[in-house]
Amino acid sequence: ISDNSIILRDNTVGIADYAFSGCSSLTSITYDGTVEEWNAISKSYNWNSNTGNYTIYCTDGEMAKDGTVTYY
Repeated sequence: ISDNSIILRDNTVGIADYAFSGCSSLTSITYDGTVEEWNAISKSYNWNSNTGNYTIYCTDGEMAKDGTVTYY
């Protein structure tokens, strides 16, 4: 794991306000659940403001910061 990645377990239910704000070098978020489960997580105000151009890696696909999904 490097400073530009985050791992979230599949029991994550919410992401707080400004949780990753200012993480300008963020390139990857690994989530131990599916894309559908990721989308069900409550994401608070500006949780990802001023972040890098990251990709979210789920068990069944990946999602770009802009929301584009590629399923495996």
